[in-house]
Amino acid sequence: MAHEKNLDFLVEVVARLRRQIPDVLLVIAGEGPARPHLQSPVARGALESSVLFVGYLQRGTELNDCYRGGDVFVFASRSETQGLVLLESLAREWESGALARRLNASYAAFSVTAGAEVRIR
Repeated sequence: MAHEKNLDFLVEVVARLRRQIPDVLLVIAGEGPARPHLQSPVARGALESSVLFVGYLQRGTELNDCYRGGDVFVFASRSETQGLVLLESLAREWESGALARRLNASYAAFSVTAGAEVRIR
């Protein structure tokens, strides 16, 4: 977990999204210097049931299971140009540039920008 991954933005999005989807869950895999920085707003916002830190996952086994278990892949970095997670996620069915949540075999897209309200369309 590095600061340039912009994960604090995702924590903010989950806090807002939870108002509309109470059972939303953001799973953050990995370790790194940003983890303590991220755990503080999660605790302050009482988001422990909505944000799960799973730590380092073994590539090829546990990480694949994590991708398979999700409904959504989110890439929030504004500066990473060669994010390996993008390549890993391409093996899945996610649409680029949008958050998607599978709802009864269809998709609802969430457009989210920093400081904006969450809009479901």
